[in-house]
Amino acid sequence: MRERPASKVLVKDIAADLNLSIRRLYAWLKQDT
Repeated sequence: MRERPASKVLVKDIAADLNLSIRRLYAWLKQDT
């Protein structure tokens, strides 16, 4: 049986979510100054 690429999808999802969070934080910090 082959392993499901669920872990890869999860990592990709987390990476995308983290990237979005960093962008929001960066935009907020930029706006604050």
